[in-house]
Amino acid sequence: MAKSNLADVIKQCIESIGSLEDDEKENAVAAVSAALGLKGSTRAARPIDPPPSNDGTDPNTLGDAKEFFKNKNPQNKGESLAVAVRFLELKSSATEHTKSTIADVFKSARRDFDLHNFSRDIKNAQNQSRLFNLGGKRDNYQLSYYGQQYVDALPDRNKLTKLTKPRKAGRRKKASKKRARRASAKH
Repeated sequence: MAKSNLADVIKQCIESIGSLEDDEKENAVAAVSAALGLKGSTRAARPIDPPPSNDGTDPNTLGDAKEFFKNKNPQNKGESLAVAVRFLELKSSATEHTKSTIADVFKSARRDFDLHNFSRDIKNAQNQSRLFNLGGKRDNYQLSYYGQQYVDALPDRNKLTKLTKPRKAGRRKKASKKRARRASAKH
């Protein structure tokens, strides 16, 4: 590149980058150096800090159960149970909870807790919605990984559509047994 062209390029770069804030200038220069593959640049580009998330999962800014429910805005019984258990997880860092501790969260959030239909509702949240893990200790309930992601995504329903819902384990086993029977019948 000729010297006159180099001077023009430098002038254009300075004009373009000059309007940025000081931190942005450093990032821009470092990013251009890295993009051009220049060795010996004085520093690597600093990652831009993401904005603080306001999804209610920070235990330090969690607030009370009433506020957590209001922010998450559950639309059905399964979601409400999952929100209550996620609140307990974040507040106490315990992963398994009993019916009574879940009921306490509902009471402190000033929400109705359907004691008589709790078993039905939790089974639906386990089997149909996949929000809770199956098995485990008797009368202890644990959110599944999907359930945690689900509650953390609330109230944004668009984020929920992007989550991958886990498959039912029983169907997969039956299909493999059928394949094994077919394979043995052919031989």
